Amino acid sequence: MTRKVLKRFIRKNPVAGVLLCLVLVVALLFLQSTPSINTDNNVSSQRCYAELIRVIDGDTLLVSIDGKNIKVRLIGIDTPESVHSDESKNNEYGDMASAYTSALLQDISDVWLEYDQEEYDRYGRILAYVWLSSESADDTYQDMLNYELIHDGYAYNKEYAPNTKYADVFEAARIECEAEGRGLWVYEEFAELWQ
Repeated sequence: MTRKVLKRFIRKNPVAGVLLCLVLVVALLFLQSTPSINTDNNVSSQRCYAELIRVIDGDTLLVSIDGKNIKVRLIGIDTPESVHSDESKNNEYGDMASAYTSALLQDISDVWLEYDQEEYDRYGRILAYVWLSSESADDTYQDMLNYELIHDGYAYNKEYAPNTKYADVFEAARIECEAEGRGLWVYEEFAELWQ
């Protein structure tokens, strides 16, 4: 819209002009207040470097991005509870999944976060696929923590739309792992958690 057309529109429709200005102001305020991740240190257009601080539970990590500690929820997977505030929801399989995640990350200090469609969950955690190498190709999943936890039998694949980029890969890994009885799939009670 050219400047002349905009001026003419506002003169003929002063109420619409005021509403347009209000919409623009609200949009600018929203954009300034929305938390965003600094991606200046991206390895690729889709991945952001983060320093691993600690494992919170089987599917949640604490990382540092530009000196700010942030909780990261792994996309596309679910592990049993181990640190839920309602202790009745915590179980031994959650403890085992948390211990396995900790063991996988024992010597890891650098991770790379890949985002999907939604950046945050309802608890304010960043939603990400966590890569353990900056040089992994998108079709080499052995360096993706989310995939490894499913592949090794310590997590269940779970779709949280619209973040479904690797949903088919995760489902195939879980089906294979379950059929072979790897990880926690050796326990009948673990399988029952997902039914």
